[in-house]
Amino acid sequence: MLSRTNPNYLDLMIALAGGAVGAYAVISPRIPNAIVGVAIATALVPPLCTGTIFIARGDWEHAFGAYLLTGTNIIAIQFSSSIVLWLCGFHKVVDRFYSDHKVIWLNGITIVLLILLFVTLGANTKLLVDKISFETEVRNVLVREMHSYPGAYVSETRIALENGKTIVRAVIRSPNSFSAEDVAKIESKLPDSPDHLPIELRLRHISIEVITKNGLISDAEMSQMAKIDEKSKHLFFTFR
Repeated sequence: MLSRTNPNYLDLMIALAGGAVGAYAVISPRIPNAIVGVAIATALVPPLCTGTIFIARGDWEHAFGAYLLTGTNIIAIQFSSSIVLWLCGFHKVVDRFYSDHKVIWLNGITIVLLILLFVTLGANTKLLVDKISFETEVRNVLVREMHSYPGAYVSETRIALENGKTIVRAVIRSPNSFSAEDVAKIESKLPDSPDHLPIELRLRHISIEVITKNGLISDAEMSQMAKIDEKSKHLFFTFR
């Protein structure tokens, strides 16, 4: 549901493509008309239901985002389908009323709304890109820092805003435990939050054992294996 409360450029492009395909399906005898109904239903029903549920819960901000997605889908589908129909010859009826720029005249309001949507969705798109970039950079830092701890690797990362902080939850599987100093050291290397909030790293350690047919692998052996692994990666990328 939350994914339908922050529409962006990708949603706009999908709606435009869906409208064009739907219009082509209407005029093409090879494509069943039922596909058009299914496409429109999947584009409109989920955000409408999401917005209504959030209104029932009193969450007006998320409800507005869901209805914004609904409006985006309606406007984009109408615009792209009308263009496809006009290009396919469905314009003779209005030829007597419009001599030039018929599509612009007939879709003037839609074009203005699309421009407004493009500007509005730009902010959401920037937030999405910043969020993805931040999450990727955080995970890269954690993975890079685990090279200093033999046998440790990042199993999962989650980022959330809580109590005015950006909380980074990292699940680390390692044969050795971590100290508060280790967490502070890793936290200091994390990138700045796009929300300009202080970052707090919460590391969840899951102890593991590495066992071979000869028994448990010692810390020294793990350290040696990690060094060999790192050298192999370095040689591979150098060769490439």
